[in-house]
Amino acid sequence: MSTVESDYLRRWIGEPITEALTEAALKRPNDPIEYIALWLLKYKENEERLRAEKANAETVATEKKRLEEEAQKRAELEEEQRRIAEENAAKQCVETCLRRAEIELALAEQNNEKPDETVVDKVGEEKNEKSNENITNTENNANDEKPENVEETT
Repeated sequence: MSTVESDYLRRWIGEPITEALTEAALKRPNDPIEYIALWLLKYKENEERLRAEKANAETVATEKKRLEEEAQKRAELEEEQRRIAEENAAKQCVETCLRRAEIELALAEQNNEKPDETVVDKVGEEKNEKSNENITNTENNANDEKPENVEETT
């Protein structure tokens, strides 16, 4: 027998045949050839089952990871939707309050009554805030457009 053949046999059947022969020697069955043949068949079935279980475990782990990532993305989207809904509700509440105050002010002026000071203050504050935002945005845009070497004069 050549070295190549003995290396092949050692690599592929060395361990299982050694185990089968050891067990046959210990148990001393009536038909040792049949016992070794059946033992080797069972060994092969066990090896295939272990390979399949390993592949299945890898598939399960990959699928679990994918599902966890999807759940994380879903949670992030739900959080973003909740935040947007809260912002929209707050904006709508402010707009409703402002409209209500403007209507009360208009009704008071129409009836030639002195409007409730809190209503006038609310409307005035809202208009001032919007005006200040526009001024600030305009100044910011103007500052962005100035060259660096120009100094401001005050």
